[in-house]
Amino acid sequence: MSIENTVYNSVGLYLGNLRDRWQDEKEYEDWNDYVTALKKKVDEIDGAEFISMKKRPFSFQWKTADGVVREMRATSRQITMVVFA
Repeated sequence: MSIENTVYNSVGLYLGNLRDRWQDEKEYEDWNDYVTALKKKVDEIDGAEFISMKKRPFSFQWKTADGVVREMRATSRQITMVVFA
């Protein structure tokens, strides 16, 4: 399985759940708690390194050992992956 598929399968649903929760709780919860939780989950995947997370679009960037940066985005309808060449 490719590293993209591994990250997608391991983190995609989690990212979607975080997005939904943030939409409901952003007035009460600390953004840094979301960043810390997602970073921990991504960094557990061999070959993936968390870079950053942002609110708009709700997404995170990560890279592989070869330095290629990718971004996974969550909307109310889908989870997508973008590769930056």
